[in-house]
Order: sequence, then C-alpha cells, then structure tokens
Amino acid sequence: MSRYFTDRVTDHCDIINQPFPFTTRVYESSNKQFWSFASICKLVRPSVVLCILSFEAILNINMLKSRNPSTRVILWSQPRSRSTAFELSMASEPTFEVFHEPYVIVDLYGKDRKEPSIFPLLTTDNYAEVTQKLEMDFPGKSAIFVKDFAWGMRNTISILPSGYTHTFLIRDPEKSVISHYKVNKRSYKDLTPDLLTDLIHQCDMKTTLELYKYVTQELHQKPIIFDADDLVERPREVVEKYCAETGLPFKESMLHWEPGNTSFWNSRLSKPPFINFFADAISSSSFLSSTKPSGSPKGDEMFDIPEVIFDLIKSNKPIYEEMKKASFKYK
Repeated sequence: MSRYFTDRVTDHCDIINQPFPFTTRVYESSNKQFWSFASICKLVRPSVVLCILSFEAILNINMLKSRNPSTRVILWSQPRSRSTAFELSMASEPTFEVFHEPYVIVDLYGKDRKEPSIFPLLTTDNYAEVTQKLEMDFPGKSAIFVKDFAWGMRNTISILPSGYTHTFLIRDPEKSVISHYKVNKRSYKDLTPDLLTDLIHQCDMKTTLELYKYVTQELHQKPIIFDADDLVERPREVVEKYCAETGLPFKESMLHWEPGNTSFWNSRLSKPPFINFFADAISSSSFLSSTKPSGSPKGDEMFDIPEVIFDLIKSNKPIYEEMKKASFKYK
C-alpha cells in the first residue's frame, strides 16, 4: 500500500505550495484531481503518515529559514482607511520590497477577473502567479511588505502566500464607506448601478472578517489589528507597536516620508480615474490629519447618498466592533 502511495506522489503528483502542512492537498497531475491528506492516510500505514509529517515539518522550517528575506508582512484593509498612507510609510525604508494591492489588481483589472468589468486590463497575472511572486526570494531586501484589500481575496483565501504575517487596518465604516462613496462620485460623475455594486462589494467587511478568522483560527496567528483613527492620533506609538509585533525594523522615516514615492506601483494607477482615489495619500508625508477643509455645506449637499450605502454601514458596524475589540491597546 505504501508503494502505491509513493508511486502516486513521486510519479504523478505535485505538492501545492500552501501554509503548513504541505500535504494537506496533493495534486495528481495525470487525472487533474486533488487528494486530501485524510484520503492519503487511508492508503498508508500510520508509521508512514508520521514519517511524512516529520519530513514535512523539517522541510517547512528549513524553507522558511532559507527564504530571503524571512520577514514578510501583509496588511489587509478596506478602501479609505489610510492604508495607502501606511503603505507609503513602509515604502520609505529602501530595504523593504513593497507591493501595492496585487490581488485587487488581479480581481478588478486582471485577465481572470471573476465577472465582467468596466475597468481596463492592467495585468496579465492571475491569483496563483501573484502568490508565486510574493513567495519569491528578494536578495538584498530586509523585509517584504504587501498592502491589499481583503475583498480582493473573495473565494481565494486558500492560495494565500506562505510565510507571511497577516495584519489588519480597520476604520469606522461611518467614515470609510461615506468617504469611498464620495470619491467615487467625484471620480465618475455618473455613478452607474454597476459602479455602485462594485463600491458596495469593495466596502463590505464580510471578506475582511472571513480572512481574519482564517488567519487566527486556521493559521493560528496572533491577531495584529490597528485602527486608522489611532494611526492619526498617535502615529509613533502605533507604527512602533506594529513593527514590534511583525518583526519589521522601525525607522524614523516611517513617520515623515517623501511624498510621491509610488515607483513600485502599476504605472496606469497614476492616471485618471485611478489617481483620484490615491491623490491625498500620494501627496502626504505624515499621518497628521489633513488641514484641507472637507468641503462647504453647499459642496456636501451635492452628494445624494443612497439608502444602500447606509445599509452597508449598518451591516459593517458589528464586524468593525468585533475586530476593534482585538485591536492594539494603548496606555
């Protein structure tokens, strides 16, 4: 029986790269089907299973140790939560390799997007190729930092890159959702039903909660969550704590950076309508609250906010409050 298993694995199968254990799923190339670890156990003796797990544990540890660099962090958030400003803060450290929303770009602008889109094609990558890139070695870099939105991982959480610490930036949906609606309104003028549907999908925190539970319950990682309002009110304390929790080296430049450092972005994002969503963050150099007026009453009256937006805020509120309870605590 063990001979049968060995032939299957060595002659016909590929190990799927995913968080430990590697053998949770084995792909049989000839028949194009997955074998679960439970089904494999039925084919072999218990002693063989223990040997496989022991070998796998050693292999996994050695791979993580040899990965260059070994410190890898992903920040998951929602639109209008100051996540881009935080990304540019991290990008101020030249020894970091930084990625800007790789999964969202695939979801919205990639060749394998899940549904018809009004947006142009910006990348030929698919989800698996993004994961492979994030798992590559980056010689000369001290850390990898990825900023993305949780909704870009809908139904694809199983392909998360291995070896990463997952972190979450949250913001009160009464602020983030309204802000995202307004910037969409300014960017597109005519907010069509399709655009409104996309907006609601992007701001829905259900995927954020699903990802958070997967990270804590399945990957058994400690929750690392911080609030956008805290980031503005006490930036040094938040950033220093974030670095301490993730293993990233703290640098003073993370509190005061040069504006416009987006050379690592997809070049199309610097053009309309995309640039409208990032303009304030790109021009920022710190986490201090903007002194720019939010708009006169007359300007605010231009935004006729539909009821579905308030419904979305209401459904997001319990998720935000649940994650807020697990967020950073300060003295």
